[in-house]
Amino acid sequence: MIDEVCPVCGKSPCICAGTSGGAGTSGGGGTSGGSGGGGIPKPTSLSAQGSPAQAFQSISDQCHDNAIARLKSLSIRIEGAGKQIATDARSLGLAIPQMGKAAFSLNQHLVLQFSDGDQFSGDFAGSWERYKRIKSTTDNLSSEASSASARMSVRIDFDAGLDVAGDQLQTIRDVLNSMNMGKVYVDAVPIYEEAK
Repeated sequence: MIDEVCPVCGKSPCICAGTSGGAGTSGGGGTSGGSGGGGIPKPTSLSAQGSPAQAFQSISDQCHDNAIARLKSLSIRIEGAGKQIATDARSLGLAIPQMGKAAFSLNQHLVLQFSDGDQFSGDFAGSWERYKRIKSTTDNLSSEASSASARMSVRIDFDAGLDVAGDQLQTIRDVLNSMNMGKVYVDAVPIYEEAK
């Protein structure tokens, strides 16, 4: 039996597993699941990193390359140390109410040190509704801190799926971009339409 030549990488057998490239910002994610007409496995997740504009453009490009029209969920993560990461954590929290209708859940690990020797560390995992109640406290503390270390992720679940070509994805991208955030990591779970 002769292997077909992959239309993406041009090799037989395929060496790219159908993942898309793209300016060094896309990750391609896992590659199991249904296969398209050419026998190329469809990615079960999409990943990208960079500025919000770069990361979301890469996700859009990967959706286009894989004929993905809707997403089940998006995850946006920031991590690092320094004043910028504290600002990014506050900005990510501020962005959530502007992202449109969806279910939001958060994970946050925050370590703050103050010039007088005081220190604060805290972890949160749960819904946006509960996080709102502690956000003002952690935001105020992080703005006073002399140094900070943070890891924060927001998972956004869409009941009916997020239309890749629709306004909401563009809104999420624009909101994050307008806040001058540093590096973000974005993961998306695609929805594949069943063939009729």
